[in-house]
Amino acid sequence: MFALLKNKMAVLLLGAACMVSSVASAQIANDRIAIGGVGPGCTPAYVEGVYGEPTSKTEGSNGDQTYLEYNYNNGFLVGFDTNGSQAVAATCTTDNLTTPDHVAVGMEASVLSRVYGTADHIYNFNDKSLYVYDGTGGEQLAFDVQNFYIVSISARIN
Repeated sequence: MFALLKNKMAVLLLGAACMVSSVASAQIANDRIAIGGVGPGCTPAYVEGVYGEPTSKTEGSNGDQTYLEYNYNNGFLVGFDTNGSQAVAATCTTDNLTTPDHVAVGMEASVLSRVYGTADHIYNFNDKSLYVYDGTGGEQLAFDVQNFYIVSISARIN
């Protein structure tokens, strides 16, 4: 009798551990990590094909890495890797672009848990919070939240 009870308890504990671990890993599919159809891996030609010539292009270096950045009216920025062949980050601060799950700047932050679940990382600084959701291949989708509203969205390679 004691052995049977012990086995049932072990099964219950294992089941509870599996549920906790599945909740803790809220990874989202990489095809959901984009803004306005642009995410990590997109080429400059693709971005220009969708949005046209950027308002400005900036080439620069950050230490020993060079980069190329497309700026669309100061509301949508796309950063490309050192040889300018693929996007490594896209950031949006306007409400006219959405993620593949239709989340946009200006929405209440409560939409994040409904659409993506619990964030993998939450960082608080000054009067903002950053909610970060990890992708399955090293990408991340991040949301800056201020006063309970999304103020920017970033899709990037971690």
